[in-house]
This record gives sequence, structure tokens and C-alpha cells, in this order.
Amino acid sequence: MISRMRWFLAAIFLNLALVVSCGEDDSHNGNITNGGTGDPISAGASGANGSSGSGGMGYTGGTDNTIGASGANDGITRGGFDGGLSNEGGSVPFDIDASAGIGGGFVPEIDSSAGIGGGFVPEIDSSAGIGVGGTSGTDGGASGSPPPPSCSKPYEPGLTNRSLTAAGSARIYWLFVPAAYDGRSHIPVVFNLHGRLSNATQQISVSGLNTKGEREGFIVVSPECIGTAWNVDLDPSGPDDVAFINAMIDELEQDLCIDAKRIYSTGYSAGGRMSSRLACEIPHRIASVAPVGGVRYPQPCRADRPVALITFHGTSDTINPYEGGGETYWGTGVEHAMQGWADHNGCSTTPVISGVSGLVEELRYNDCDAGVALILYRIDGGGHTWPGSPNPPSALLFGTTTQEISANDLMWEFFQAHPLP
Repeated sequence: MISRMRWFLAAIFLNLALVVSCGEDDSHNGNITNGGTGDPISAGASGANGSSGSGGMGYTGGTDNTIGASGANDGITRGGFDGGLSNEGGSVPFDIDASAGIGGGFVPEIDSSAGIGGGFVPEIDSSAGIGVGGTSGTDGGASGSPPPPSCSKPYEPGLTNRSLTAAGSARIYWLFVPAAYDGRSHIPVVFNLHGRLSNATQQISVSGLNTKGEREGFIVVSPECIGTAWNVDLDPSGPDDVAFINAMIDELEQDLCIDAKRIYSTGYSAGGRMSSRLACEIPHRIASVAPVGGVRYPQPCRADRPVALITFHGTSDTINPYEGGGETYWGTGVEHAMQGWADHNGCSTTPVISGVSGLVEELRYNDCDAGVALILYRIDGGGHTWPGSPNPPSALLFGTTTQEISANDLMWEFFQAHPLP
């Protein structure tokens, strides 16, 4: 009997070693979660990737010394192998809490109520799987996605001027880091692109976005173009501004704890047109965009996914006219550009219009693919301005700046709802 017991324990621990080693390739799917619940002589219900499912190791403990036929080996979660392996369905031969799949049992004094996530080390309460898995989600974890990697990148909060080389050109940008940055938590980034004949410091002042970043805890990057405007149309004789944005993202990822799934772009006038271009060129890095006074549907648009977009435009804009016309770089109107994005995103091409305030209407294009949103805020009588600006430009030159809405508040709420998929 002792010899048989030794053989039994050796076989069990060999199986456990194989289970743990074979599960490593799938570890990126999330954390391992509960097996089913059983008693000392019968199997847990099962243990697929959530808190219930189909089988585990290929074993369902039966009664009468029988290994049941059900149970699919899924490489990570193992349920349904807790009890029921002793002779004639008798009691387990030593003190085991075998209430859950293979995660529990087979080692004395282990509370293994959570599948393979627990057990195998004495005095462990493994009610929450491995790490942050717990009992919910697909493939472990509450959301099914692994947490961002650990980070330790201290950086002094505040506004600093930085430089880099991108596509052979020396470039500069202003980096604002909020006081909430602790060098450990991954935080969002918003690019804030200035308009034609303007610069980054003017854009910081007009938009007031750094103040919003301080309040909400996100990084703001305000880069400078070369010359008078961004190379929105990708003129090969001009600077490679897409490469510049990519280089800044690379540098930020190296130097700070940023959330790569929550990098966004906004911009005013030509900066809005450039943000539209970024949505088409690097949708794998820019999660969603918010052009102000400059939305375009660039041609060509190489985005291989629907891209969430929110924009703001005044009907009395004389620089980038709402209905189209103006400078040759502008051409088509705002709603024409929105139709292009609606087609790209698979949205309804007829927007639902609702009043927001006395002079502001929301045009929302519904039923977009992948759950993205497409929204235009139309400001009746609004000029070529940033809604809610704390430092608006001259009304004589640029028209009226509405204070009925805040572009910063609306875009940040929108960005939070639309990270990278």
C-alpha cells in the first residue's frame, strides 16, 4: 500500500510539473482562474478560462477508482481533478482541501479553492488565482488583458523643452508632465499640435490643455513644426512630420511611464489637419483624435481600423470655412470630411443632431464599426477658435470664441472612452 501511495504521489507531481511548464506559452493571455468545486471523492465541475467551463486536465474524477471521460486540456486552466481517485470512491488518503480542480489538493494543508492559481505551496490561500487573475474574465484577469509591465522611470513634473533628431532633421517639442506622475504608473499622453503660422508656446496658451493635463493626470506634448505648417499632405520635399511624431513616442516610451494604448492627438487649424493625418498614418499608435477647426479626411487614408474622432468647428470660420472653399489646402467642407470618416468607420452617414447649448449642436454618426464614435460639435456663429479657450485670439481676426462648451473637457472625456483596441 505504501509503495502504491508513493507511485501515486510521484505520478501526480509529474503531471503538475507538465501542466505548469506547458502553460507558459499561453501566459500572456491573462491569469489562471478557478477550477470547479468538488468534494473529496468527486471532480470539480470543470475549469475553462473563467470561473466555470469545460474540464481541465483531461480528467474528471469519478467514483469507484475511475477517471471520468470529460475534461478538455486547454494548456493553462486545469479543473475537475480533485478527489475521486482513491479506491472504490473512498476518502482521499491524507488531509487535502480538494475543493477546486488541480489547483487544489495533493499537498497537505493547502487551501486550493482557486484552480491552478493556488496550491503547491503550503499555507497559501489561493482564492484569487495567480497574480491578478481572480474568478472573472476570459483567459484570466478581470478584463482578459495583462497589466502593463512594471515601470520605474522618475521624471520631474512641469514643463520642459526637449529636442531630438527625426528623419535627419533636428526637432523640438515641449513636454508637460503633471504633478500626479509618480514614475511607476502608466499614464496617457495627448499631442497638442499648433496651427499654421503659429508655434507650440502659442498653442499651449490658446488651448489651455496643460492645465487640463495637470487636473486629470495626463502628459501633454506640444511639438514645433518646421516652417509655417505641418506637412499634412506628405509632400516628399518637406519634413517627415509622421516620423517626428513616431520619434517622440519612442522617446517618451523610453524615458517615462506612458500608457501605449492611450496616446491621443488634438490640434488647432493645421494642427487639426495633421491630427487627422496621424489617424490615417499611425492608427496603431494614435488611439483617437480631436481636431479643432481643421478636421480632414486625408487621401489616401491608410488606417486599417475604424478610428474614433471628435471635432469642433464654427460656422463663421473664415480661415477654414465650414462649408469649404478658402485656401487650396482646405477645399472641402467640414461635413464632407465627416462623411469620409463615416464611410471609413462604417458609421451611418446621416448624423443624429441634438442641441447642446444655445449656439452649439452635436452631430453624432451612429452605428460605427468596433464601437468607435464619430462626433462633430457645430458652433453657430463660431469663428476659427478653440471652444472654451482661456486665452482666445483676437475676435477681430479670428471670430467669436464660444464659452458654452469646453473642447478640452469634451475631448478628454472622449479620449478616455476610446483607447487603442
